[in-house]
Amino acid sequence: MKVFKRPLITFVIVLTITISVTINGYTRKEVPEVSPKNRVREILTSVMKIQNDPDLQGHVNRYKRALKIKKIIRQNFDSYGMAKKSIEEYWRTIPRNKKTKFSEVFSDLFQDSYTRLVLNFLKREHIEYLGEQIKDGKAIVKTAIVRSNDRILVDYYLKQVKGKWIIEDVSIDGVSIVGNYSSIFKREIARNSFDSLLKKMVIQQKAIKMKLVENKKV
Repeated sequence: MKVFKRPLITFVIVLTITISVTINGYTRKEVPEVSPKNRVREILTSVMKIQNDPDLQGHVNRYKRALKIKKIIRQNFDSYGMAKKSIEEYWRTIPRNKKTKFSEVFSDLFQDSYTRLVLNFLKREHIEYLGEQIKDGKAIVKTAIVRSNDRILVDYYLKQVKGKWIIEDVSIDGVSIVGNYSSIFKREIARNSFDSLLKKMVIQQKAIKMKLVENKKV
């Protein structure tokens, strides 16, 4: 496996390796009200507003920030499509009820992992919007997270859904989040089975829910 020096990339890899990755049934096509670039800008601005809210600062408010950020992720990511793409070559052979279960679990794990990524790495950073490419209802928005001693390239892949641009993948310095899940999931299926993969994901999902209950009590 490729070794990444930057902590943000390492964090993404670790999250996917531990099988920590909404299920929304989107249908197409209406003309989006805003451009893909402006859509990404809106999402990131909303997230950073939560991160910098004076009333939500400190570790004691991390749970509240996480809930708000998770809601934004749920509303703006096509987790069903991401789940399907992560095991695309096996998708047709999986029974419908297990597809549904896999997508639901994937949704919970992805929301949790991406929320933690945002909480840990996106707060006061300057974001450059480098441009957008649009073709056949798909778009790529190129951005860069700029820090005093670093510049991280982040590409957002979007598709048109009901007059809205929805994110279907994120690439951080060339590392695709969906691609990482796909590699790990396929390896588990090849070594064991799809049922084995789903079982491990369900265990992780239960652990996350237990942790949420504990954090809520704090």
